[in-house]
Amino acid sequence: MEQSPEFLKAEFDYFYNALVEFRDSRISWKYSLMPDDEFARKTDGVEAAEIYWREMLYRIHCTVIVSFVKSLRWIDGFKEAQKASNYYSYVTNLRGFIESTADSFYTLKVVNLTISKDFEVIRRSLIKDSVVLLDHKRLEESLIHFTHAARVEGRIKLNIPKHFSAKQIKQYLDSIDDEQGNLDKLYSFLSSIAHPTGYSNMVILEHRDFDFIITTNTKQIEAYNINKLSESSLTSIHAIFTTLCICGFLSLKLINKLGVKELSTTFEFEKHINGMPAWKEMLEYIDASIELYDAAERSGKYNQL
Repeated sequence: MEQSPEFLKAEFDYFYNALVEFRDSRISWKYSLMPDDEFARKTDGVEAAEIYWREMLYRIHCTVIVSFVKSLRWIDGFKEAQKASNYYSYVTNLRGFIESTADSFYTLKVVNLTISKDFEVIRRSLIKDSVVLLDHKRLEESLIHFTHAARVEGRIKLNIPKHFSAKQIKQYLDSIDDEQGNLDKLYSFLSSIAHPTGYSNMVILEHRDFDFIITTNTKQIEAYNINKLSESSLTSIHAIFTTLCICGFLSLKLINKLGVKELSTTFEFEKHINGMPAWKEMLEYIDASIELYDAAERSGKYNQL
């Protein structure tokens, strides 16, 4: 059954307020990472595994919080633009919100199941009690991509690892389930307004046969267009925002379960997670990871899920 606009708005506001409360609960976070050359000198595999997985969790935690805070600022931007009847600002902030959310989800979508499937090895690595030494290059590169990737061209692009190079926005958008293509259509429309095209002039400039008509006081027109766009985009914006929030909160709960003290995080939404199908699936993988670890202890071979 299709959800009503009132329900969508209420749920969107719930998650927005949950993120505000989470953001305001602490002034700052700090993650201290070991320099690569120092890590390379580690000869004790158990010690290296503990450092590796602790820093991987740092990167996951960092990705979640940055994603949350950026989302809030983009949302604040289009809310303020709506109040001011500034259509161009509204479009630009909404477009930025979509890009930011897609970028975040592109990274976070692989985190929860990846960590859950190898949970027991990771947990034991963090307390230096694992007979299995494990790394995850794909996840590592994805997390580094989130924090460090930039748009580079030419020879520079050829001389750096691929995960340091930002992808086309279409690749980030494609990470979001959008079978009807509504998000893609919305993003294309927003881009046609934000970019210098004929569509971006239409609020101010009107063509009638051979006449150009310019309206200089456009607040009423802009307010109308903003409300129209807000209503038509509500379903898509609700879907990507709530998906990002739930995915991020699941990651934080998973990190809490691993017991890294400096990453212990409290958040109001945690009370809703236990009954969620996604969390139940993660717990099933965690249970399976314990069996896999026990089998590895007996056989000397670790078979990943």
